[in-house]
Amino acid sequence: MGSLDLLSEAIIETLKEFSSEKRALTVFSLRRALSARKELSHLFRDSDPDRNHEAGTVEFTDGSTSPLKTLARVSLRNDKNSQKFDFSLFRKIRGTLQQILTELEPISRDESLTRLSEVERYIQACHALDALADHDEDIVGTVKMTVDKAVEQINAAHDFLAELSEDLMSMEKQLFSYQTENRETFKLQGQFCDNLLTHTAEMHQAVSSSRGIEDTRNFIASKLSLIGKAIEMKQMEDETRLQQADSRIAELQLNMRCYNEQILKVTERANALEKEALLDSLMEIHNRRAYDIEIRECLRNFHKQGKIFSLLLIDVDHFKSINDKYGHRAGDKCLQEIAKIVGASLRKTDFLARYGGEELVAILPGSTSADARNIAEKIRGRIDKTRFYYQEEVIPLTISLGVTEVAPEDTEPEMPFVRVDEAMYQAKKGGRNKVCVI
Repeated sequence: MGSLDLLSEAIIETLKEFSSEKRALTVFSLRRALSARKELSHLFRDSDPDRNHEAGTVEFTDGSTSPLKTLARVSLRNDKNSQKFDFSLFRKIRGTLQQILTELEPISRDESLTRLSEVERYIQACHALDALADHDEDIVGTVKMTVDKAVEQINAAHDFLAELSEDLMSMEKQLFSYQTENRETFKLQGQFCDNLLTHTAEMHQAVSSSRGIEDTRNFIASKLSLIGKAIEMKQMEDETRLQQADSRIAELQLNMRCYNEQILKVTERANALEKEALLDSLMEIHNRRAYDIEIRECLRNFHKQGKIFSLLLIDVDHFKSINDKYGHRAGDKCLQEIAKIVGASLRKTDFLARYGGEELVAILPGSTSADARNIAEKIRGRIDKTRFYYQEEVIPLTISLGVTEVAPEDTEPEMPFVRVDEAMYQAKKGGRNKVCVI
């Protein structure tokens, strides 16, 4: 077995070990794993790092003689099986990273969202594992910052809820106090009535007794004086209690208005955050999360009520070269204009979302694949005829589109998407600026 075959087989086996053991794959971990394989020891020992190698050989870039440090890049251009495995693994890793960043978008704000977009561009522009590894620190740092910001927001929400809970407990104490005072007032009212009844009974007894008229008159007068003073005192106490009750009720009403205003603000903010969580900040259309929710609902309606729909997957041709030549700012402007054109070409009942990078996905309710193909051709033609200018320079822009119709065997959202994704790639392979239906 030749050196290249031996090296290729070792790399494949090493990558399989990484995948089965779910170990982190970086340039350094791969280099360490390869250098530890005994069957490659003679390759590192006999290699000349200063020698120029032809395609299909091991290339060393750092000039050191240590096996751990010399293997910097392996060219597998002559081994088709290895290249196929490597590209498949790379696409899987890149897709996983993109999915992670997409899932983080709803909890991202301001600086975090900007950094997520930048890292997403980096990942989209990568076409090899070592290129992804070069951005590992950026990816980890961005994820950490986004999570830290989200934790801060959660803590802020927790603090608000704790404060609101304390306020509600205070209100509960106030209400309990009012209840106690009402019971005390009822008790005093009963005592006052008992006193009046007692005085009245005594006067009745005095009238009925054998006392003289003068004694009876004096006795009744004294009792009436006591009753009058008691009524006057009762009126003063009632007025004081009424004023206190009015003051406390006004305070409680004020607190209730404040709490209602706070709850209203929190509700409005929550609704705004929910809306933001389903929108793509760059294109101002729905994002991947919104698509995942919508496609599940469409599938449920299809299997329950027979409501058909079709999918369109749109990908900008040669978008990486546009970013490389004109810059990411120009690329972002192009994506924004494409989103506007596509959105204007769809019906109000259709659903448009940014799936990731320069890919857009549309759900067309009630449309067959033939209907969807016509719409896709209309969109493709409009983009093809549109001239995109950046700093007075025309940017050549076309799109490739995949089309598929929901099928009875589609039980999971991934199933129709796999078909539309394959259709889009066939459009790419067919020369781009095309529509392909599966």
